[in-house]
Amino acid sequence: MVPQIYISTDLSLLARVRSFPSSYLILLVLLGIVLLAGLLYYVGIIGFIVRTLSSIIRGCVRVGFRSWDLLFSGLSWKLFALLELSLIGAGLVAAESVPVVASMCGAATVFMGVVTCFAYMSIDLERFDVERGYKAVHNPMKGQELAVNLIRYGDRVGVLLLAAAAGGVIGGFALLNFGLSESFGRNWYVMPLDRASFGYIDFLAYSVVNLYQLVDFLDLASARGLLNITHVQQKYWPAAAMLVAFKTFFTVILLQQIFASIRQGQALTAAIADFWSPHPPIQERARNSLPQYGVGVVRPLLASLRTLTAMNREQREQLPLVIAALGPNSIPTLREHLHDSHEGVRALTIAALGRLHALEAMPDLVRLTADASDLVRQEVVQALGLLAGPASHLAQRRSRVPVAPFARRRFRWRFFGRRRVTVATEAADAVETAIGALRAALADESAAVRVAAATALGHIGAAAAIASADLVERLSDTDETVQCRAAEALGQIGHPDSVPALAAKLTDPNTAVKAAAARALGEFKEVAHRAMPELVSLLNDPEPQVREAAIASIGRIGTFDGAAADSLTEGLTSSDALLRAQTAEALGAIGHAATAAAPALVKSLTSSSDRVRAKAAEALGKIGESAAETAVPGLVRALRDRDTW
Repeated sequence: MVPQIYISTDLSLLARVRSFPSSYLILLVLLGIVLLAGLLYYVGIIGFIVRTLSSIIRGCVRVGFRSWDLLFSGLSWKLFALLELSLIGAGLVAAESVPVVASMCGAATVFMGVVTCFAYMSIDLERFDVERGYKAVHNPMKGQELAVNLIRYGDRVGVLLLAAAAGGVIGGFALLNFGLSESFGRNWYVMPLDRASFGYIDFLAYSVVNLYQLVDFLDLASARGLLNITHVQQKYWPAAAMLVAFKTFFTVILLQQIFASIRQGQALTAAIADFWSPHPPIQERARNSLPQYGVGVVRPLLASLRTLTAMNREQREQLPLVIAALGPNSIPTLREHLHDSHEGVRALTIAALGRLHALEAMPDLVRLTADASDLVRQEVVQALGLLAGPASHLAQRRSRVPVAPFARRRFRWRFFGRRRVTVATEAADAVETAIGALRAALADESAAVRVAAATALGHIGAAAAIASADLVERLSDTDETVQCRAAEALGQIGHPDSVPALAAKLTDPNTAVKAAAARALGEFKEVAHRAMPELVSLLNDPEPQVREAAIASIGRIGTFDGAAADSLTEGLTSSDALLRAQTAEALGAIGHAATAAAPALVKSLTSSSDRVRAKAAEALGKIGESAAETAVPGLVRALRDRDTW
């Protein structure tokens, strides 16, 4: 009877367990799993498992990249996709007669897609190392390595290749299952309800609905009577195991892309924050890293300007260069921000477009010359100067070079010739438009804008000759900086009609204006010989910068009349030793044309000032052979001078 009692007790305990509410039982099981996981984490088993899985994944990524590098790295994404489609097509053709071949083609396609996805992950990880400064794509600093794989394959391994690889995995997996169902895996799958056989399309749908968890929605729709849809389902464990591996792979790829996006976003945010750091080393590191993010950096970088209260001068100058380093692909995004409500964003956008020589943005920039912000108008005129500057002139010259002068290429020559003439016309129109806007900006109410406009016209050079009269008017501007920039611009343009106006400014009471006018006259060279007397008179000016500018210009002009020569030679008899030395230097700069002054220079070789004696000897050498008869005896005596100079 005792055994019967024990049996009865066991049965009653089992009955009580079975009668325990299922909901409570599920929660208790989950609690037990959590406690067990906590215990495993405490003893280090969870960490070991995670490290092991990470090592396995990294190993798969390395092996996958090496396989892709060996087999498929020479293919573009288009050729890669074409090869995948060819394998799938070959497998479908062989499916009816030789289903094993279909399975092999499917497996090969899956292999191609898997190793290519791993190659993308490897390149993406190396790109992250570059973004954070651990590696470099050029000019590595101390402690960095070159990102060799990124340099070789970065432009080829992109989102399009990843999409082609993912599509190949899906199509290849469907073909693999279809081939198995037609060979030794006929009982691995089942089609519910009305169909006993199924084809490749059914397995393609099977792959897609299981990949994106659509199967639950389809089952729900069928249960509610909304749809009557059947699809292939796995029946035997090998099919279920393959499906689990298929879904796991795509889960890993999806998670990697999510983490990469989050990681890149965080790294970009940190780099932008570092760029605004007050510490120069941090700022420099961020400035060097920002171009690595590509065009995607433009929007967040411009948005960060709205949160700033002030920028230092270096940041204001470097930021347009950072964006310009991204290349022409950033132009469309920049043009979208030309009318932003924040003046700092507009100003930065304009500066970057100017450095990118974005001629297509010319109409927008011209309209912004009427902007309410002085800063924006200043950046606009600077950008117009860059757009219409020497780079545009070079583009015009290049556009006129014939492409194919040979008769057998006559059609191509005509076609490209027409195109290049059009390009030249567009560039010429852009220069004309920019000069017109800059001439108007010379009368702007802001002195800073007028300065920038004069500087821009000078940068354009001879092509801006039509603006010479406007710049001459600015020589009488109320702001001395505008006067100086206008004088310099006139010198750079080189229109002869500007010489009298510049010569008149040599008597201006302002030292900076006189020096600027003197330097500008030197740009005209012999054309400015009529201003030589006024320049010679500046050698007696008390300000060193005026005298130095006059000496430099006299040397560049190089020709002068007898009155100017006599006036210049008189400087050698001045009581001021410094003036005598500067006069000798000016005569030497003139060269052969100063031969008449050789006797006075020889006499200066006996001056009490060693500086005067040295400059006189140097000047005689620069005048050259025409002064030899007079100069050589004095120079021979100067070889015994007590001063080594």
